[in-house]
Amino acid sequence: MHKYAQAEALHVPPSSRPGSGRDGSAAARLLSLQCTAGNAAVTSLLRDGRTAPFPAERRGEAGKAAAERLPAGRDAAGEAAATAQRVPDEPQSDAAGGAPAPREPVHYRIEAKAWIPQARVVDPESVLGVTTILGSSPRALEQRMLDSLPPGAQPTGYLSHYRGDDHTGYAGSHRVVQVIEFDWDGERISNVTKIALPNFGASHRDVVIRYFDVRALDTRWIEDSESATATESVVHTPADSEVSLGIHSANPLTMAPSPDIDADLSVFLSSDPTFGTEEVTVRWSTDLMPSHGFRLVRDGVEVTTETTNDIAGMTPTGPAAAAEIFIRLNSKSNGGSRTFSFLDAHQVT
Repeated sequence: MHKYAQAEALHVPPSSRPGSGRDGSAAARLLSLQCTAGNAAVTSLLRDGRTAPFPAERRGEAGKAAAERLPAGRDAAGEAAATAQRVPDEPQSDAAGGAPAPREPVHYRIEAKAWIPQARVVDPESVLGVTTILGSSPRALEQRMLDSLPPGAQPTGYLSHYRGDDHTGYAGSHRVVQVIEFDWDGERISNVTKIALPNFGASHRDVVIRYFDVRALDTRWIEDSESATATESVVHTPADSEVSLGIHSANPLTMAPSPDIDADLSVFLSSDPTFGTEEVTVRWSTDLMPSHGFRLVRDGVEVTTETTNDIAGMTPTGPAAAAEIFIRLNSKSNGGSRTFSFLDAHQVT
């Protein structure tokens, strides 16, 4: 018989064969291809394999092996039910038998300070000195000095200055300072304490009046000074992860109300227990007069001391300086921030 005729005789539509699903269709196609190719031997084997049942003795051996794997006294149905009802084991507790120990709090100290780096600065109200030259003054100190001049003395000059703190860096005396301490446990701030200390440095004003003594026919000087300490407030406001503090100090020796020395700081903290990291961000906003700075201490170790506004290069005397001081005190436009990172007990940045 021709091979194509043989293929036609052997071909059976897939839908009419046993197992005519996906596997049956694949086997039928393979059988048809082998018939078409004239592979009679392969075709015969494929046909026999499709119709031969699984040997009874093999089925018995497989069932016996499966039964031997079941626990004693339990059939296959019982094993399936037991598997469905099985509950996962409870998680094991830690070695201590309880929750992890709470984190030891970290202790922080933040300082905010303002100081005048020059030894002295001009008195912004010194323009009133012209009245002193005329022999009268609206300021009590100047009037008292004029009253002490000898008879016939004629004022010819006048100077008024404020004393500065005379240091350019952070360390040293201050116009105003505030110190806050608190604890941080990784989630919230606690034990916020305002440290008791002299928050305000005394303000001193030195006055010199030059005069001509007609009796001695000579030019002489008389000097005097006055001092007072500011009484403005220092404030602090704690929250769960942030503490804010402010310093505000007006000059207590001016005749007219003077603009304050102003600075506001906030300290924001966050922790990542997964990586054992901690971040502290310090933000500040200050006026442009005088110098400002802050110091951050963590567990007794200084993290940083920084000057955030520096007027050390400003010319401190003369009419132009008086105008500049007034403008700077009325301009709270200096601001910035710094972030410090810690890994466990070690500072990273």
